[in-house]
Amino acid sequence: MKSQLGEPTHEQPIEMALQEAEEEARRYAVMPARFTFICMEVHIKTDDGQEMLIGSLGDWSCTCRFYEEWNTCSHAMAIESLLKRVFSPPSYL
Repeated sequence: MKSQLGEPTHEQPIEMALQEAEEEARRYAVMPARFTFICMEVHIKTDDGQEMLIGSLGDWSCTCRFYEEWNTCSHAMAIESLLKRVFSPPSYL
């Protein structure tokens, strides 16, 4: 028997609890609509060092000087493009 938090109880060995958790993770992984990304911090290695992006899909801010002046930058554009590819639904769905 599984507790509310998915932790093994005395009646269920840890191996069974982990197997159930892995099965549940596989189910969740194919349903991206279940996930809501509130905020992400992303570090990008640039040609001139490293910058940090903070935000979520469609709403990014960056630590670079270009962003400070123009409210957009190649780093924000790049992460947006990357995440759209990663999170776009497969064509067969």
